[in-house]
Amino acid sequence: MMVGLLTFLLDKNNSPNLIDEYGAVSKAFDQRIEIWKGAIQGIKNSPLIGAGTGGTQELLNAGYKSIGYEEGVVNEFNAHNQYLQFMARNGLIELIIFLSILGYSFWRSSKESNYTFLMFNMLVAFVMLTESFLSVQKGIAFFYFFLLAFVYLGDQKSEKKRVV
Repeated sequence: MMVGLLTFLLDKNNSPNLIDEYGAVSKAFDQRIEIWKGAIQGIKNSPLIGAGTGGTQELLNAGYKSIGYEEGVVNEFNAHNQYLQFMARNGLIELIIFLSILGYSFWRSSKESNYTFLMFNMLVAFVMLTESFLSVQKGIAFFYFFLLAFVYLGDQKSEKKRVV
């Protein structure tokens, strides 16, 4: 079933059908590729420090324009990839800082053998490949709440082991 779905999504010559008409499934993947290409093109203008917090959309729109993706400019699409979004906003500096936090989180979950924490880290890392979910309030609250809860609860377990 998964092979069939991937074939459908990747086939550029597929004929329109019920799913395309109502869900635009095959078009969504193509749009993501264009969005990512445009984001990368925009990031090339300022890879180290990015555009700054207020200039991210202008940088992305410049990238969309340079590849001829007018829909991205008109709809002001974000990068639809959190890692690219970090690069666009504050460049390599922000990306490295965030990857350090994510790396610490993975290290901590494996050190504590906390498989729930590890699964949380894996989920977040994969979701960030296709969504800029730390660019919205609910994504920020979700990620940092659970990250801090896992770290704090891990500290509490360590503290109890030392006391006993």
